[in-house]
Amino acid sequence: RLKLLCPMDRRTVYGLFPSEALRSRETPTASLDMGARRDREEVDRRIALYNSMFNANTLLDNLRWAARAWRQWDRIPLGLRTYITSVCILAPLYLLSPLDLVPEG
Repeated sequence: RLKLLCPMDRRTVYGLFPSEALRSRETPTASLDMGARRDREEVDRRIALYNSMFNANTLLDNLRWAARAWRQWDRIPLGLRTYITSVCILAPLYLLSPLDLVPEG
């Protein structure tokens, strides 16, 4: 199977998410006839299948990437290793610092 392309900008679509606004305007599932209910369930099933096939969970992707980077640390280019190390050191320092390092206004 192939990934879908966005009809607006032709980029690859990594995740499909049902619109809550459209769902709220539709007829509730309980009042649908059996054929329409099956159609809606089939659409929901296909959306879930697409998302599982093309991995729409970016948090999980980032965790997998971090684990892989940890295992293959010596294969990562020096510039990227330096960047990752500095972010890992400076981000907690910035968050825990009692000083306002970036002033507002």
